[in-house]
Amino acid sequence: GPGAEPPLAAAVRAVARAMGVRLPADFDRLRSIGENGDALALYTGKAGLRSRELKLQEGWWRQAGEAMIGQLRDGTPVALLPARSGWRMVRPGSGERVRVDNGVAASLTPHAHVLYRGFSSSEQRPGRALAAFVFAIVRGEMALIALASLAAGLLAMATPFLSGMLVQSVIPDGVRSEILQLILVMVAVAFGVMGFELVRGLAVLRVESVLGSAVEGALWSRLLRLSPGFFRRYGAGDLALRADAVNQIRRTVGVASITALLGVLFSSVNLVVLLSYGLKPALLALAVCAVQLVILVGMTLFELQLQRRALANGGAMQTLTVQIFQGISKLRVAAAENRFLARWMHLFAVDQTVNFRANVVGSAVGAFGAGWNILVMAALIGLVGLGGVKMTLGDYVTYSGVSGQFVSAILSLAGLIPALATVLPLWERARPILAEPTEDGAGSIHPGTLHGEIEASRISFSYPGGQSALSDVSLRIPAGAFVALVGPSGSGKSSLLRLLLGFEQPDSGAVLLDGHDLRDLDRGAVRRQLGVVLQHSRIEAGSLYHNIAGTAPLSLETAFQAASLAGLGPDIAAMPMGLHTYVDDAGATLSGGQRQRLLLARAIARRPRIMLLDEATSALDNATQAHVMATLAQMNVTRVVIAHRLSTVRDADLIYVLSEGRIVEQGDYETLAASGGVFAGLIRRQIA
Repeated sequence: GPGAEPPLAAAVRAVARAMGVRLPADFDRLRSIGENGDALALYTGKAGLRSRELKLQEGWWRQAGEAMIGQLRDGTPVALLPARSGWRMVRPGSGERVRVDNGVAASLTPHAHVLYRGFSSSEQRPGRALAAFVFAIVRGEMALIALASLAAGLLAMATPFLSGMLVQSVIPDGVRSEILQLILVMVAVAFGVMGFELVRGLAVLRVESVLGSAVEGALWSRLLRLSPGFFRRYGAGDLALRADAVNQIRRTVGVASITALLGVLFSSVNLVVLLSYGLKPALLALAVCAVQLVILVGMTLFELQLQRRALANGGAMQTLTVQIFQGISKLRVAAAENRFLARWMHLFAVDQTVNFRANVVGSAVGAFGAGWNILVMAALIGLVGLGGVKMTLGDYVTYSGVSGQFVSAILSLAGLIPALATVLPLWERARPILAEPTEDGAGSIHPGTLHGEIEASRISFSYPGGQSALSDVSLRIPAGAFVALVGPSGSGKSSLLRLLLGFEQPDSGAVLLDGHDLRDLDRGAVRRQLGVVLQHSRIEAGSLYHNIAGTAPLSLETAFQAASLAGLGPDIAAMPMGLHTYVDDAGATLSGGQRQRLLLARAIARRPRIMLLDEATSALDNATQAHVMATLAQMNVTRVVIAHRLSTVRDADLIYVLSEGRIVEQGDYETLAASGGVFAGLIRRQIA
């Protein structure tokens, strides 16, 4: 009925509830968007979830997996939820849960979207957001891990007492029946400890597996939603290591660390037992732990400085390596191999020096541990023999075993201190990724269907550390208009286009789409309605169809129609494999004109509302260019075109002429050509 929740929204709600994700209060406001093409991305984004399309394989319901949004053959979306045994399908509206079997699986289409958590958009407290993300995943299994650890610890405590009984009374008395009973009890304890340790180990493996997948997915989801300006601040190799730092933190501060902490908490029972032997024996055990901790902390603080330097140097080294591989031909042309080799060798020498010092510290810790156990044994013997502590042989054996368990539990946590110390420098490197606002952050507005009106209001912009690229630029582009941006190189045309795309933010002024400030809009949803060909756009390795369709579910006919509109149809028809023809990422098998037409076909394929073209037809001959421009004119979309070849913009409704970051002229082609200004000068230079 009216106001009823759309089935897709209900399915997302069911998945979020199953995952323990709280939906925001304004989730219900999205009902008005219905089930359009952007609906899933909008619903999941508002819920703080991310989605990835996959194909359901035969027998998928017999395997473990993550919650999904599936679709019945009649097009109705449903929630597919993993359960303790098998899967459950939840029908929207009724909320009916059905166990998935062969028949239910056959009623579903083979395509689904798996949903997974994303990192919180709380950029002010990224550490807290990351901790909350991890806790939401592990809390379900932590109770089982804690109980298994407690049970295994309590059973393990029986071993010292049984050993004490053995040497105190059972062996001296020599009663075979008592020996057999003791052996049976020890065997039972051993199997009990093994059982609980197995349960804990499997739970830990499950949590680490799920956590690894969740963190990796959330990390890459966030990286892909950061603004392009963020990636300009870091080298490719350095950024790759910064991204990996998040996973290194997860592996270091993982379930193993939590398990060690639980072991320390449960070892308090051992301390109570030690106190029953007197204050001196208990203090000896505590002193052993304290000395070990002080020494480890001291060594760790020294190692921490080395870790910071190693990570920073590793990022620089990785970035330089990527640059060398990507620009090897340019290096050889410039005969700069020796200079880059010297730079790389310097970074490598620093890396080796830092690693050597870190290994020296590690060797010192290992040597200390080897001799420390002997010193502890000597102290224990001195306590009993010279310290006035009265113990029977059985008590000594029991005390030795219990104190060993206590010290071992404390030292297992202490042994993590060097590893945990690396978390701080790792976090310092990973933090920018989690602290950077995403383009679809909290509060961003879905643009709806764009009409195509663009306005730039008094924009000024400069790149970090550079001169002003644009100064007080204003322009207005009506919906459906053909507007050109022209000017000499370095005049700010491409910078203005990047601002219109939302790749950069103006220092002052605003870019408005249909009257809405672009900064307030979900820029991902905006770009899905744009057709863009940038000056340095590249094709992808894959088939021609893959390059045209991208991730859109286009039919072969629709993709070929887009190629024909871009003037590439006859070329594809002449290829033996047609749209299935494979091209590499350099497009070596295509001419420059074919590459540009392929990029234009990609931009046209989704029927965009706005097209932004930066030198998109520079490699086309005049006839092909005329065909492409006529095609775009018939599409009734807003077109913003940057072109050095001025014949491209002869039919433009309005031409803005830029020079040194300012708009110096505007008008149609004939008016500007007759004015004798900057535009007329550009025409004269091209004719000459």
